[in-house]
Amino acid sequence: MRIILAEDDDQLRDALEMHLEDHGHSVVTVYDSAQLLRHLKIEHFDAVVTDHHMPGMSGVTVLRTMRESPVLDKIPVIVLSGRTGIEAEVLALGGIFARKEELNRSLDDALALIAA
Repeated sequence: MRIILAEDDDQLRDALEMHLEDHGHSVVTVYDSAQLLRHLKIEHFDAVVTDHHMPGMSGVTVLRTMRESPVLDKIPVIVLSGRTGIEAEVLALGGIFARKEELNRSLDDALALIAA
């Protein structure tokens, strides 16, 4: 699966990229929501993994923006957060929520849902 990963924490971004690549995915990483949306306009991705708290737009705002675009609305989006209270909003927008506290397992479960 070709995945774009948006995470502003360098160490976490590197760890997530390695985890995804170790599971056979091709990964493009970006630092913030502006870079994420730029890449989505010019490249094809099978899935988006985005942090909720990033410079620029939040992960939920990125998800909402994608759902309003006829070109991007069908791309699966996984929103990562350690914060509670956004899960219902993510799900209502058709996204998948993954908790940072149990990140690798949550991310693997979310990707399995997309692949199914």
